[in-house]
Amino acid sequence: MADLTVSTNFDKILPVATFVLGYIGKWLQDWIAFRRTREREREARRETRLDDLFERRNAFQRETLLKLQEAIAEVLKVASAIWSYRMAKLREAGDGAKIDFPADLARPRDAAVVEVSILYVRVRDEQVGKLIEEFLGNVAAAETTRERDAIKKATDSCFATQTLVNKHIGRLLRELDDSLFERSQAAS
Repeated sequence: MADLTVSTNFDKILPVATFVLGYIGKWLQDWIAFRRTREREREARRETRLDDLFERRNAFQRETLLKLQEAIAEVLKVASAIWSYRMAKLREAGDGAKIDFPADLARPRDAAVVEVSILYVRVRDEQVGKLIEEFLGNVAAAETTRERDAIKKATDSCFATQTLVNKHIGRLLRELDDSLFERSQAAS
């Protein structure tokens, strides 16, 4: 008789125990899956933020480099007018004469130089900074020298440096494009 009671109690307890163990097992499985999903989602959000940051930084650098090229061209345009004015005045007065250029040329030149100065400090490439400083030094030398040959030499240096800056900026722009392309390929 005792065997019958144990077997009857076991028959009653077994379905309840398996139900409870199954429920606990399923809850544990869901909890682990939820943690994994949450971690994957957190990692995906982090990757998205990093991608956005990367793209914004590259867009900012690209925009800055393009504006810098335009600003350098503006400095050359205004500086060329100043150099022409000074060369004409030195032909009249002779080498060594102090020639001030008119304010209507000085103001746009100053504005263009300020624009270049603002933009080049934003560029993440040190070589651009060195080339811009050399360029601005050549511009200043051409504007302050009192001899026509020295003005000619300084203007030639300005145009040569401008060419180097533009080539370097072009290389940087291509690198930015390549890095965006590579990043998009890696994401695929």
